[in-house]
Amino acid sequence: PGWQPSAYVLVLADETYTRTPPSSSRVKDKKSRQSRKERQDDYDDDEHNNLSSPQISALFVTRKPRDIFEGMRAAVSNIVRGSFYGVTGLLVSPLTGGLGGGIAGLVMGTITGVLLGISMPLLGFMLSAYQLARGVISTPEAVKGFLDCKLFDELTRTWQEYSLDDDLEEIKSAIKAEKSQTNNSSRRRVKDTEYYDLLGLQTDASSSEIRAAYRKKAREVHPDKVDKSMREAAEEKFREISAAYQTLSDPNNRARYDSSGVGSDGDSELALDP
Repeated sequence: PGWQPSAYVLVLADETYTRTPPSSSRVKDKKSRQSRKERQDDYDDDEHNNLSSPQISALFVTRKPRDIFEGMRAAVSNIVRGSFYGVTGLLVSPLTGGLGGGIAGLVMGTITGVLLGISMPLLGFMLSAYQLARGVISTPEAVKGFLDCKLFDELTRTWQEYSLDDDLEEIKSAIKAEKSQTNNSSRRRVKDTEYYDLLGLQTDASSSEIRAAYRKKAREVHPDKVDKSMREAAEEKFREISAAYQTLSDPNNRARYDSSGVGSDGDSELALDP
């Protein structure tokens, strides 16, 4: 509900795409032209966006909040997580210690559980205050970015300018690549493509496409259309094209060729305009 500047839906050419906006290519700074992988590396190295301990980041919410509201959500989440980890450690540590080490293990497990029961909620509270403060600090930047019609990049946690023209080009390229991949995956698998290659066809060509391709190739290499010095080579080429057409134009012969690679020998003559 409501407009979220961090994501949008764009419908183009009967295709619906939900996308996270890229950084603006109109910004001359080279960083705005970096790939998402390079920007992720920069983000990982930024101490302002991440705490130094990856273990803490795995247990608590430590990423930079977009504004005070996201900071409040992170604060509540960290308090709940810290309390859960503390209670779990307090209950589980003595049990696992007693099962694995007897009385001594029970004592050590109890001590560990008490330490976890105290330290984890305390850590969660400290991180909550830290994230809330970061949210407050980030709010003026968030308001300015929203008013400037910028979009929040969830990857780098920064406000980026957005160019619709650049993103349309990216989407068009994605659509083209997807259609090309779909066409390649839908093409028929055949034993040999020599006859298709002779006529300049794909393996999923229709009968009308085969007929049109043969007519075009036949006109190009017909012996009556070339000089006498080239007639012998033209006759050989014409026989090859004729064999390809005889095979691919007949459904039964085509099915046999696709499965075995065996087709017509091309000895019978074909008219130039079949």
